[in-house]
Amino acid sequence: MARIHNVLFIGLLTFCFGSNYLYSQRHSVIPKPKKIKLAKEHLYFQDTITYSCENEDPAIEFLKSYLATHFSIAFEKTSKNADVEFKRTNSGKRNQHHLSINKKGIQLNYNSEEAAFHACITLVQLTESTENGVRFSHALIKDYPDFEWRGLHLDCSRHFFEVYEIKRFIDAMAFYKYNRFHWHLTDDQGWRIEIKKYPKLTEVGGWRNKTVEGHYSKTPRTWNNERYGGFYTQNDVKEIVKYAANKSIIVVPEIELPGHSMAALAAYPELGCLDTTYEVPGLWGVFDDIYSPKESTFQFLENVLDEVIPLFPSEFIHIGGDEAPKKRWKEDPFCQKLIDSLNLKDEHGLQSYFIQRLEKYLNSKGKQIIGWDEILEGGLAPNAAVMSWRGESGGIQAAKQKHKVVMTPTSHCYFDYYQSSHAREPIAIGGFLPLEKVYQYSPIPANLPRSKRKYILGAQANLWTEYMPTMDHVLYMTYPRALALIEKTWSRKAPLYKEFERKLYSKHFQWMESWSIPFSKASLDVKINALPTTLGTVNIECQSPDSTSKIFYSIGENIEIYNAPFDLNAGNNDSTIFIKSWAEGIQGKSRITDKKILLHQSIGSKITAITTPHNKFSVGGSMTLVDGVIGERPWKGDQWLGYSGDTILIHFNFEEKKKLTNFKIGFLEDNGSWIYLPQNIHLEKKIEEKWVVFVNSHVSAEQNSLKINENIDEIRIKILPNDKIEDGKPGGGHDPWIFIDEIRFEWK
Repeated sequence: MARIHNVLFIGLLTFCFGSNYLYSQRHSVIPKPKKIKLAKEHLYFQDTITYSCENEDPAIEFLKSYLATHFSIAFEKTSKNADVEFKRTNSGKRNQHHLSINKKGIQLNYNSEEAAFHACITLVQLTESTENGVRFSHALIKDYPDFEWRGLHLDCSRHFFEVYEIKRFIDAMAFYKYNRFHWHLTDDQGWRIEIKKYPKLTEVGGWRNKTVEGHYSKTPRTWNNERYGGFYTQNDVKEIVKYAANKSIIVVPEIELPGHSMAALAAYPELGCLDTTYEVPGLWGVFDDIYSPKESTFQFLENVLDEVIPLFPSEFIHIGGDEAPKKRWKEDPFCQKLIDSLNLKDEHGLQSYFIQRLEKYLNSKGKQIIGWDEILEGGLAPNAAVMSWRGESGGIQAAKQKHKVVMTPTSHCYFDYYQSSHAREPIAIGGFLPLEKVYQYSPIPANLPRSKRKYILGAQANLWTEYMPTMDHVLYMTYPRALALIEKTWSRKAPLYKEFERKLYSKHFQWMESWSIPFSKASLDVKINALPTTLGTVNIECQSPDSTSKIFYSIGENIEIYNAPFDLNAGNNDSTIFIKSWAEGIQGKSRITDKKILLHQSIGSKITAITTPHNKFSVGGSMTLVDGVIGERPWKGDQWLGYSGDTILIHFNFEEKKKLTNFKIGFLEDNGSWIYLPQNIHLEKKIEEKWVVFVNSHVSAEQNSLKINENIDEIRIKILPNDKIEDGKPGGGHDPWIFIDEIRFEWK
């Protein structure tokens, strides 16, 4: 037996819960166990560790592989005096395990295969390398998850990933106790799963002839004209499902319908509403074309599902249901006749009919459906579960109707958003979701009645891969944000963020490096905050997440040690200042943070946003509009004020009359993210205590510059929104967002 007992006794320390276990507060296990007590004694092993068990659970094979790969230690079975004892029990909470490490050895008690795997993961996270082997702190741990669904989603339609890459994604999930892999297999840009009855789905629908380059919003567009695609054979699928199951992960497939169906229509155009041919698009976004609700379409989808169902043991089949344009249905005489004959209210009712037919079929096969929250529109199918992505309201509505819910709101769970405003971040769809914001999320909405909280299964992060062409890029966007989310989906009482940061920086960054997992260190970046103070002056403050780090900054060629905030002053003419900052301390030297400050006359103006911006996009309040920081494109969410559906009123008071000569304002246009230019801008002045329009301009570009010739001390800006977004476009039927950045007045 290769076990060595440590003799670093502290007084009469015995292995029990007592004062010596204050040390337990310094563990680095993610997610945090329900109860954990550590002692300063250790159990040491060299060369070989023996184990005993009643059943060879997959967890044992995982532990054997891990010890061999990372420590060159053999894990061998024995019939007596084993170093590690695995024992199955029938008591405790769902998927509960107990882990005990003391001078006698290691004992793992668990009540399910999933619990056994989690126990091994915890043990692995407690493993420390020594000169001659490994050691484990003496410990007592009791743990179980609070949430049933702890998921990560991967879109393999926009970009295709090989089987070995999917396994790499699953490996990282498993190490942090995720248990649902939501596999997005079909969409407009590619059909990725073999269906033997319909070979053209992969022969035609699995390939596109070109792919847009750069960001979706860039104009003019350029294209990569290489043929792109791929698909998973049914044997590939079986291999991945089994691989995931051995790591206690359930694979939930998504077969998208009735929208996001262009790849299927390219293969079988008779499934659409038009008598035409289709092609697999190489452009991102939402397309008007959609499955026709004909009997032949339902037969097709049922045949597809007949081949999908046996491949996936999952209780749920995800059927999509999101962003289904109604334009083709409105124009199609067959669809309109069907709406009348079924006595449906409108096209939303037709979508509900479509979903409910397929739910009934899947229920007959022993499966439940889950779909994006649009499946609520027109009436929710009787047994459907809802994945709430457009905020939490859909999930709250479904839970109140006693339907199961997985929370995945864009605000906290969309990992395709930027995780840093750093200039060198890889291109992303837009938005801003830093690590700390992910950690703020709780899957249980505060305003959900207590009696309905049991319907919240958990939460999931989504990775849409329009801008993630490689698995390295996917992992970079996933980690460490996935570590933040697992803390909040494992336990309702996660540790404070500072404690999470300590664990992350002290252990998990090094672990991820050793496993060759690309990950972002954006949370270590120095933050450069620009706060306007007096007119023409902006105060600069640099912050590092590590209070012990030494911060440096430079303006031009001069490098200074940052000690306190400092001011930058504008002159009579606009000028651009580039500030760079970095820290030396935690994790070595941080990346250089860049901030561009446009110094202009109206920085620090007395401004009031009479119309309150949406709380998701309120950043620094109205002063954000006069801080010298120009909103970036693609947008990253931290430099813009966002409004939805409101006429926007913004008030300036210059306190003395000025001869205004020019007005400039920046807007963002990103229709794929529901962000539109406003309709008109009014500039108003007071005449006899009434606001009167003196400039009325139509908005036609992101940057607007208006000539003025007014001697004035007070001015009001009125920004008029457009009507609701047109059906068939992203966000169809909803109010458009208006995003505003820097406002500049010039005067003589």
